[in-house]
Amino acid sequence: MISLRTELTNRLRIFTGATNTSSGSIGIIPQPNAGDNTKFLRGDGTWDIASGSSFTVVPTITNNFTASVNTEIPCDVTINSITITFPNTVSHGDKIRVIHISGNIVSNPVTINPNGISINGSTSPILINFTGAVFEVTYYAPLNEWIITYSSY
Repeated sequence: MISLRTELTNRLRIFTGATNTSSGSIGIIPQPNAGDNTKFLRGDGTWDIASGSSFTVVPTITNNFTASVNTEIPCDVTINSITITFPNTVSHGDKIRVIHISGNIVSNPVTINPNGISINGSTSPILINFTGAVFEVTYYAPLNEWIITYSSY
């Protein structure tokens, strides 16, 4: 007599990815590793980041911070205001997202320092002082500026 577990194990197939010349096969998908939580499973059977749409989430910041491209920056202004300095070396399509997650942002605002590259035509700092604010920009190389692509305030 074969156990149900043995029978299932024998019948389960392992997923194989497609190539440019052959189809893949139905089966159990490969296990994602730690850190793959923002990735998707590609048709070739590998985990990957969606082009142009994924952010690396940095640990919550509570002090002044220099941003990197393609990062999501959660801000806690419970103790003090924060200035986020944008990078000045960027490429077309790079993004930055700033999110207020905690603290009195009216008393302790988040200031965006564009660091010499304009945001929607201005190199002046931007003050974020709206509770729950989300601010996202995308770098547009033909204009050499950050374009505001999302703002909840």
